[in-house]
Amino acid sequence: MLRALVIAAGVVCLALSVGLAGAGVWPGAWMFGLGGVVLILGTIFEQHRYKQVVDDAPPAGWVDTGERVVDEKSGETVAVYSDPRSGERVYVRVK
Repeated sequence: MLRALVIAAGVVCLALSVGLAGAGVWPGAWMFGLGGVVLILGTIFEQHRYKQVVDDAPPAGWVDTGERVVDEKSGETVAVYSDPRSGERVYVRVK
């Protein structure tokens, strides 16, 4: 739901950019255009970059955060582990 709203905001920014460019207001057109592209691409990138679900627990040194979330794609419950050194997170299927 939130992802769709952010993408919609990006589309609105792009539409405003086109309107401002048509009116000759180039600084505003560039700002809204760039903002729209960042919102859309950032949201799409985040969806594929983060939340990779794996079957096996991570190696020693990773900490179970206690978080349990439902994976949107599979509907499975996953446990969240974090690497305290890097802040990287991994999502492991709960068996």
